[in-house]
Amino acid sequence: MKPLGASLLAIRTSIKCNGAASVFFAAIAWTLLIAPATRGQEPVSEAQVADLMARLRSDRFLDRENAMAELISAGKPAVAGVAAAVKLGDRAVVARGMHVLRELSLSEEQETATAAEAALKLLASDATAGARRQARRALSVLESVRRKRALAHLLALGAKDLTAPDRFGWPLAEDIFALQIDQDWRGGINDLRQLAHLPDLQKLTLIGPQVNDAWLAAMGPMPNLRSLNLKRSSITNAGLAHLVGLQRLDRLGVFYASITDGCLEHLEKLANVALIQLYGTKVSREGAEQLERKLAVTKVDFKQGAFLGVGGIMNVLRCEISEVRAGSAAEKAGILVGDVIVAYEKQPVADFEALTAIIAKNVVGDKVEIEILRGGKTIKLEVSLGEGNWEQR
Repeated sequence: MKPLGASLLAIRTSIKCNGAASVFFAAIAWTLLIAPATRGQEPVSEAQVADLMARLRSDRFLDRENAMAELISAGKPAVAGVAAAVKLGDRAVVARGMHVLRELSLSEEQETATAAEAALKLLASDATAGARRQARRALSVLESVRRKRALAHLLALGAKDLTAPDRFGWPLAEDIFALQIDQDWRGGINDLRQLAHLPDLQKLTLIGPQVNDAWLAAMGPMPNLRSLNLKRSSITNAGLAHLVGLQRLDRLGVFYASITDGCLEHLEKLANVALIQLYGTKVSREGAEQLERKLAVTKVDFKQGAFLGVGGIMNVLRCEISEVRAGSAAEKAGILVGDVIVAYEKQPVADFEALTAIIAKNVVGDKVEIEILRGGKTIKLEVSLGEGNWEQR
């Protein structure tokens, strides 16, 4: 079989001699040539890499192009030699070598991509001024391409982009990038590692019993994640230790999970979190209060997990309903906007804040009697409390 460089030269010579009509056939030949070369060829030696780098200075365009193609097809074994040459090389070698490293950093072979990215990061801080600039530019391109690939990959497997567009279909400037992964997810643990390539992801919601400790471990650092919601998950106390690395997290919600007071030792390390919501867990009220005392700047919102599903008018001396959420326990029981709740389990309700405090003591499935005032008439309703439809808020 011909050397790769000679074969590439033959293909390009064919294009030049035979005109545009041969481009299609040349493209097929290129594909057939590269595929086996990248999979079955022997690893290149340091001497071969050095020879290919020397050919990057050739006066002949095709020699330079072929040398770059062979370096890219060589994969990981070429990375160290290319990086060393780029660090000390002239402008031509820097530009062409940087192209090789950029292509290798986008490789589907994880070891190759990781090695090339590490080389670019080193060059971005420890090389000539020109190489530093080009390495930083290559890393920026790499981040952008990886983000697009990662998002497309996650969405294809069932993740949902919850970033709300405006009426023309464009994302709103004030909206944050938010994803939800739930029971429609068809991917595995390795697919979740794509989340690490979404540096602008700010809100993540994970729903369902398939969400476990391994999911949290796979998420990676996620440097700009601000909000994380875990609902009906199989997360354990120990699994929450993986959240300590989320440096910018300021809101955490754990809903309807079997975590206990044993998780508090991990939650206590989330010193920068402004709000922790614990709804329908097995954490005790005393444990939640203890956590709030230890985290001086954190509000711990503790509820047994039952929800009525209404919104109310605040700062008024009565509990007037301003919203009834679709599918909620309130809607099913017949509560309407404008109703005034005057009693809950025969206990007087002074305002909306008092109502939420009472409901917080109930668990999902509790049946309660609610007395409302509607059009001057008092009505008693029996309500079976459900889970919170907090996603709609």
